Amino acid sequence: MKTMLHQFDRFLTTYIHAWPAWLKPIMVGASGLAHPIPVVGIAAMLILVGVNAPISVEIFGWVVLITFGLNAVIKLMLRRKRPVTYVVKRWFATFSFPSGHTTGATVAYGALLYLSLQLAFFTPLATIIAATGLGACILLAGISRVYLGAHHPSDVVAGWLFGGVGLLAGAVLAMILS
Repeated sequence: MKTMLHQFDRFLTTYIHAWPAWLKPIMVGASGLAHPIPVVGIAAMLILVGVNAPISVEIFGWVVLITFGLNAVIKLMLRRKRPVTYVVKRWFATFSFPSGHTTGATVAYGALLYLSLQLAFFTPLATIIAATGLGACILLAGISRVYLGAHHPSDVVAGWLFGGVGLLAGAVLAMILS
């Protein structure tokens, strides 16, 4: 199993690192959208707005924070080292698995998407545009982490899955408590 995981990581990393250099600003931007500050900001906004909105809005704010926090705990427990390509100087060292940027983007932007669909915030055309944009944020956040050398592809897949579990938990809680 470990050999298959390493082969998967090696294959996708080689493929993504061969992409053109002109993509770097796009990938840096996508990674920035998934940084902890915007993710926590989205959570705080949902919690604050949720006070005067349907309960599901506040629930998703807390789900974003809890999922993001649990991701950090899992990283500390598993302690997977980052790829050797990760050369960015950080204030503090963090571990690689699962990708926090990917988890955060999945749960935060996924929560915005879920709420916009459930609460009918937009017209049908605007909903399609919002869904496409939010989906692109989630997808590019993960891919950018591999492109920039910060994560192994398996870290990113785990981040998408863990963020998806957070979204599912939020949807179930919203249904139960609404």
